Amino acid sequence: MRDRHVRLARVVRLFDVLQNSIQARRARLAGETAALDRQEQAILDLLGAPEGCNERLQHMASRRLASIARERMEIVARLDAENEQRLAAEKRARAAARALGRIRSEFEDQAQRRSLEEIRLGSASASACGKPDETKL
Repeated sequence: MRDRHVRLARVVRLFDVLQNSIQARRARLAGETAALDRQEQAILDLLGAPEGCNERLQHMASRRLASIARERMEIVARLDAENEQRLAAEKRARAAARALGRIRSEFEDQAQRRSLEEIRLGSASASACGKPDETKL
Protein backbone atom coordinates (compact mmCIF):
# COMPACT_ATOMS: atom_id res chain seq x y z
CA MET A 1 0.00 0.00 0.00
CA ARG A 2 2.90 2.33 0.69
CA ASP A 3 4.21 1.79 -2.86
CA ARG A 4 0.84 2.78 -4.24
CA HIS A 5 0.82 5.84 -1.99
CA VAL A 6 4.26 6.86 -3.28
CA ARG A 7 3.22 6.33 -6.92
CA LEU A 8 0.05 8.36 -6.50
CA ALA A 9 1.90 11.17 -4.74
CA ARG A 10 4.38 11.19 -7.63
CA VAL A 11 1.51 11.43 -10.14
CA VAL A 12 0.13 14.45 -8.31
CA ARG A 13 3.57 16.13 -8.30
CA LEU A 14 4.07 15.33 -11.99
CA PHE A 15 0.72 16.94 -12.73
CA ASP A 16 2.00 20.17 -11.18
CA VAL A 17 5.08 20.01 -13.41
CA LEU A 18 2.89 19.31 -16.43
CA GLN A 19 0.66 22.28 -15.58
CA ASN A 20 3.72 24.56 -15.47
CA SER A 21 4.99 23.32 -18.82
CA ILE A 22 1.56 23.69 -20.42
CA GLN A 23 1.31 27.25 -19.11
CA ALA A 24 4.76 28.02 -20.52
CA ARG A 25 3.80 26.61 -23.94
CA ARG A 26 0.53 28.55 -23.92
CA ALA A 27 2.42 31.75 -23.08
CA ARG A 28 4.86 31.07 -25.92
CA LEU A 29 1.97 30.53 -28.34
CA ALA A 30 0.34 33.75 -27.14
CA GLY A 31 3.64 35.53 -27.83
CA GLU A 32 3.71 34.07 -31.33
CA THR A 33 0.15 35.29 -31.90
CA ALA A 34 1.10 38.78 -30.74
CA ALA A 35 4.10 38.78 -33.10
CA LEU A 36 1.82 37.77 -35.99
CA ASP A 37 -0.55 40.59 -35.06
CA ARG A 38 2.31 43.09 -35.20
CA GLN A 39 3.47 41.74 -38.57
CA GLU A 40 -0.05 41.93 -39.95
CA GLN A 41 -0.47 45.50 -38.72
CA ALA A 42 2.87 46.51 -40.24
CA ILE A 43 1.83 45.04 -43.61
CA LEU A 44 -1.53 46.79 -43.49
CA ASP A 45 0.15 50.07 -42.55
CA LEU A 46 2.54 49.66 -45.48
CA LEU A 47 -0.32 48.98 -47.87
CA GLY A 48 -2.21 51.99 -46.55
CA ALA A 49 0.69 54.34 -47.23
CA PRO A 50 0.52 56.41 -50.44
CA GLU A 51 3.61 54.68 -51.86
CA GLY A 52 2.15 51.24 -50.99
CA CYS A 53 0.17 51.00 -54.22
CA ASN A 54 2.88 49.02 -56.03
CA GLU A 55 1.32 45.89 -57.56
CA ARG A 56 4.30 43.70 -56.70
CA LEU A 57 4.25 44.90 -53.10
CA GLN A 58 0.52 44.23 -52.87
CA HIS A 59 1.04 40.70 -54.19
CA MET A 60 3.79 39.99 -51.65
CA ALA A 61 1.68 41.47 -48.85
CA SER A 62 -1.28 39.34 -49.89
CA ARG A 63 0.86 36.20 -49.77
CA ARG A 64 2.25 37.12 -46.36
CA LEU A 65 -1.21 37.86 -44.96
CA ALA A 66 -2.36 34.43 -46.16
CA SER A 67 0.70 32.89 -44.50
CA ILE A 68 -0.09 34.72 -41.26
CA ALA A 69 -3.65 33.38 -41.37
CA ARG A 70 -2.33 29.81 -41.77
CA GLU A 71 0.11 30.27 -38.90
CA ARG A 72 -2.74 31.53 -36.70
CA MET A 73 -4.80 28.46 -37.52
CA GLU A 74 -1.82 26.25 -36.60
CA ILE A 75 -1.46 28.09 -33.30
CA VAL A 76 -5.17 27.64 -32.56
CA ALA A 77 -4.83 23.91 -33.31
CA ARG A 78 -1.82 23.65 -30.99
CA LEU A 79 -3.70 25.53 -28.25
CA ASP A 80 -6.62 23.13 -28.64
CA ALA A 81 -4.23 20.17 -28.34
CA GLU A 82 -2.68 21.74 -25.23
CA ASN A 83 -6.15 22.18 -23.72
CA GLU A 84 -7.06 18.55 -24.41
CA GLN A 85 -3.79 17.37 -22.88
CA ARG A 86 -4.34 19.60 -19.84
CA LEU A 87 -7.89 18.35 -19.33
CA ALA A 88 -6.79 14.71 -19.59
CA ALA A 89 -3.96 15.35 -17.12
CA GLU A 90 -6.33 17.11 -14.72
CA LYS A 91 -8.69 14.15 -14.86
CA ARG A 92 -5.84 11.72 -14.08
CA ALA A 93 -4.52 13.94 -11.30
CA ARG A 94 -7.97 14.27 -9.68
CA ALA A 95 -8.38 10.49 -9.76
CA ALA A 96 -4.90 10.06 -8.27
CA ALA A 97 -5.62 12.66 -5.58
CA ARG A 98 -8.86 10.90 -4.64
CA ALA A 99 -7.07 7.54 -4.45
CA LEU A 100 -4.28 9.17 -2.44
CA GLY A 101 -6.85 10.56 -0.01
CA ARG A 102 -8.43 7.12 0.38
CA ILE A 103 -5.05 5.51 1.05
CA ARG A 104 -4.13 8.20 3.57
CA SER A 105 -7.43 7.71 5.40
CA GLU A 106 -6.79 3.95 5.41
CA PHE A 107 -3.35 4.60 6.94
CA GLU A 108 -4.95 6.83 9.58
CA ASP A 109 -7.67 4.25 10.30
CA GLN A 110 -5.06 1.50 10.69
CA ALA A 111 -2.99 3.67 13.01
CA GLN A 112 -6.06 4.50 15.09
CA ARG A 113 -7.08 0.83 15.27
CA ARG A 114 -3.55 -0.10 16.34
CA SER A 115 -3.60 2.58 19.00
CA LEU A 116 -6.99 1.46 20.31
CA GLU A 117 -5.86 -2.17 20.26
CA GLU A 118 -2.74 -1.25 22.24
CA ILE A 119 -4.89 0.60 24.78
CA ARG A 120 -7.26 -2.36 25.02
CA LEU A 121 -4.41 -4.85 25.36
CA GLY A 122 -2.71 -2.62 27.92
CA SER A 123 -5.81 -2.45 30.12
CA ALA A 124 -6.42 -6.20 29.72
CA SER A 125 -2.87 -7.03 30.78
CA ALA A 126 -3.14 -4.63 33.74
CA SER A 127 -6.33 -6.43 34.92
CA ALA A 128 -4.64 -9.79 34.52
CA CYS A 129 -1.77 -8.64 36.70
CA GLY A 130 -4.18 -7.67 39.47
CA LYS A 131 -3.77 -3.95 39.01
CA PRO A 132 -6.93 -1.90 39.38
CA ASP A 133 -8.50 -0.73 36.16
CA GLU A 134 -8.10 3.04 35.95
CA THR A 135 -11.21 3.40 33.83
CA LYS A 136 -13.42 2.14 36.71
CA LEU A 137 -12.11 4.73 39.16
